[in-house]
Amino acid sequence: LDVNMHSGAVSWMVYSSLASFWPGVQVMVGDIEAAVQTQYSIHSLWRRFGGMPEGFNLESGKLHNGAEGYPLRPESVESIYYLHKATGDPVWLSMGIDILVSIQTINKAQCGYAAT
Repeated sequence: LDVNMHSGAVSWMVYSSLASFWPGVQVMVGDIEAAVQTQYSIHSLWRRFGGMPEGFNLESGKLHNGAEGYPLRPESVESIYYLHKATGDPVWLSMGIDILVSIQTINKAQCGYAAT
C-alpha cells in the first residue's frame, strides 16, 4: 500500500513484500502491539500462498499481475526475529518454523534453494 506523502491519499492498493520490514521498525520504536497486528496480517498472506508474494492487490484480494512468485526476501523473517526478541513469545518461533518449512518445501532446488 502506497500513499502520497503530502496528502496521505492512497496511491497504490498493492501490498509489496518489501514492506514486510515494517513490523520490525514498529518494534524498534516500541510500538509492539501494532507490530504484532501487522505481522499477523503479513503472515496470513504467507499462509494463504505458501510464501510471501511479491505483490498482493488489496482491492481484488488476488495476487498482483506479474508479482506472483516468492523471491526469498528476508523482511518478514527479520520482523519475526525482532518480535521474538522484544516479547519472548514462542508464537514467533512457531511462525519462523512455519516459514522455514514452506521454504524447504517450495523453494528447494537440486543444489540449494531458488526463488519461485
